[in-house]
Amino acid sequence: MAAQKINIPKLGIFLGVIAAIAAGLLSGVDAATGSKIKARKASAITVAMKKVLPAFDNDPRTETNTFLS
Repeated sequence: MAAQKINIPKLGIFLGVIAAIAAGLLSGVDAATGSKIKARKASAITVAMKKVLPAFDNDPRTETNTFLS
């Protein structure tokens, strides 16, 4: 039986190309959906705060006070 030759550099380059394509796709999806995800997360936080806090007319996520003791 003849021993099968494995071309390590060729396999490494192939793996690198596949990883670069996957990274590019993930980056593109993140860029396309990032703003929508942030907006929905902010909306969910506001809704949750309205459930547990008394009525308010400001935006507690951005208008905060920090008191040091």
